[in-house]
Amino acid sequence: MHVGSAPEAVKLNSSNGLPIDGTNPLPTTGGGGGGGSLADVLLTDTAGALFVARDNGTTVTYFNLNTNAVYTPVGTIYAPSSGGGGGSALADVLLTDGTGALFVSRDNGISVTYFNLNTNAVYTPSGTIKPATLTDAQLRATALPVSGIFYQATQPVSIAASVSVTGPLTDTQLRAVAVPVSGTVTATGPLTDTQLRATAVPVSGTLAVTGPLTDTQLRATAVPVSGTFFQATQPVSGTVTATGPLTNTELRATAVPVSGPLTNTELRAASVPVIINPMTALSYNVAGVIAINTTLISVDCSQVRTITMQCVSMGTTGAVTYQFSNDQVTWTNATYQNSTGTTASGTITAVGISFITVLARYFRVQLTTATTAGTTTFTGFSADRPANLPITTQSVTGTVTATATQPFTPTASLLSSAATTNATSVKATAGTIYAISASNVGAAAAFLKIFNLATAPTVGTSVPALTIPIPATGQISLEFGPLGLRFGTGISFSITNLIADADTTAIVAAQVKLIISYV
Repeated sequence: MHVGSAPEAVKLNSSNGLPIDGTNPLPTTGGGGGGGSLADVLLTDTAGALFVARDNGTTVTYFNLNTNAVYTPVGTIYAPSSGGGGGSALADVLLTDGTGALFVSRDNGISVTYFNLNTNAVYTPSGTIKPATLTDAQLRATALPVSGIFYQATQPVSIAASVSVTGPLTDTQLRAVAVPVSGTVTATGPLTDTQLRATAVPVSGTLAVTGPLTDTQLRATAVPVSGTFFQATQPVSGTVTATGPLTNTELRATAVPVSGPLTNTELRAASVPVIINPMTALSYNVAGVIAINTTLISVDCSQVRTITMQCVSMGTTGAVTYQFSNDQVTWTNATYQNSTGTTASGTITAVGISFITVLARYFRVQLTTATTAGTTTFTGFSADRPANLPITTQSVTGTVTATATQPFTPTASLLSSAATTNATSVKATAGTIYAISASNVGAAAAFLKIFNLATAPTVGTSVPALTIPIPATGQISLEFGPLGLRFGTGISFSITNLIADADTTAIVAAQVKLIISYV
């Protein structure tokens, strides 16, 4: 078996497999000869296919090595390799395929068989068959011993005699080892300051100085000074006349002790105005159409405890609502008392006076139904505390009868929330709430909703008179003054997870603790 190498390509005629010049018959691929028919020849074409030409003496047939079927060459036909062999059989040819395996093709004149060079067994190619060439690594699969004499890269050198040096040695060559110098060294030219000062040189004799010495030259050594000197601050005795008023700094150069209590005038170096029960006027007056959700009046209640609002006139179809908020984002209807003492929280559509106790940081008068005509006018006042009535002494004649009344104690309604909306009836008749305290351990706010009902509310259907947010992991404590919050029908409440009147979302058990003080 012979392993073929890649020879120079020979162009063949694609119609009969003969050389293009047509003068010589197609040569065999083997080293031997024989037979009356032309030996099979390994060929390739412009498309790069591997195939054999089989000549029976009459016609030439081509067989593709990959498909083992009759093949029609494309373009010019080339002879890619040659090898030994004889007779009418194709010589063994070295091939490879898509896996990189090395094998030979052996043609017995009837069929082509492939043998793997590693296993020396019949082999079935995978992918495209193509001529193979051995790599340097494949050729050198076994190390080749090399004999002879070899020299190391660096060789030792010994000098048996003097070495002649031509040309001057460089400074580096000379200074490889310190070279002692003896005798007299002749220096040409002046020595530099650095050369002279390599070692301190003592100087003796008289030095002539021209020009004044500098302060640095004079102060090289401390110079004692004698004579009379005066300190910057001198003691003064006797009387010193001062012209003009002394400044505060001059007067206070030394702390002045003060004995005895200071008078009100001394304490109040500047007059301090005192305002008793300041009130801020509020007003709104617009004629014609006013859009829905217009804010008519807004109050920051950080210093306000009570607000009095009066609807002087209401535009056609208009309606307003009093509202509270702690963040100016979420608003809830405010509870107010009208001039007859009735507590309500709905819309205002007619003239009248309303009294509001502040329960949150911000208050507003919001138009909840647009006006189509007419004039809308509201006036009001905000105060930092309930108004103080003037106290005077009145003369009394006749007999005065005084009736002592025992002060009342409000009743406390206590609740630890269940995992529900906690619909609860506090009082089935008219009553007054004086204080509310609540805490919330939940991660979200809860909402306490107060109803003017004689029964427990239908949560999601009954409309609350007042909604009070209880902040997450926080608490509230509200006092409603000596008058309290009056509910004409009854007192009931619920606690839900969202602020909407129709919300029915339950809170968690024991999330909220609640105390309502009422009469």
